[in-house]
Amino acid sequence: MTPTAYSPIVLITGVSREEGIGFGLAQAMHEQGFTVIITARDRQQAEALASKLSTNNRTVAGESLDITDDQSAHHLANFIQARFGRLDVLINNAGSGFDYGIAPLQTDFADTKAAFETNLFGTWRVVKAMYLLLKLGRSARIVNISSGAGSFSHPVFGLPNHPALMTSYGLSKLALNGLTVQLARQLKPDNILVNAVNPGFVATAPGMEAMGARTVADSTGGIIWAATLPDDGPTGGFFEDGHPLSW
Repeated sequence: MTPTAYSPIVLITGVSREEGIGFGLAQAMHEQGFTVIITARDRQQAEALASKLSTNNRTVAGESLDITDDQSAHHLANFIQARFGRLDVLINNAGSGFDYGIAPLQTDFADTKAAFETNLFGTWRVVKAMYLLLKLGRSARIVNISSGAGSFSHPVFGLPNHPALMTSYGLSKLALNGLTVQLARQLKPDNILVNAVNPGFVATAPGMEAMGARTVADSTGGIIWAATLPDDGPTGGFFEDGHPLSW
């Protein structure tokens, strides 16, 4: 069905597993009255997850998106334009390259390039493709899912502090935080607020809670906070649970 005037439209990228942050976000935002579009590289996978959420007469659409491919991003933008006519919130959740324990001199540059292609350039590509739709939205918001691994000051996972180096992943998230600042500057005249959010150490696989990871449900609050900021809210920041993180 077509969303009502009271149903803001959110696009969440990288929703491929029920256990993931993206699906938890989709579930929470759907329950809050959003019309939800979720994407994965595999369209059937996205559609299957969307079907688990489509209740209460509100739309949940599952679509294919490869954020490393220009044509895929523009195809999705055309779909959203034709079906919904606008976009109110973009959550760049898709990410990759978690190279736990890999130090700079042990890094395979193919892996490094892949991490940057997804975490930095992929996010950048999606924002460019969705920009005109966001301009048509009401007080649009962009949330880039970052990481404490992209911070100089995070006490546990920061670049100087992490017990196991994650070179490619950490540097790609550091670059994503920089992109967030630049996008916020450019899009401020359009009243589009852009922020990066660290969801924390999240239990997205069995056994992680025993390691001290927080639940997916606990991780989504700070992301939704950034997605629903008032017009005078912050932009160009890096946050965790609604609190600023220094770089």
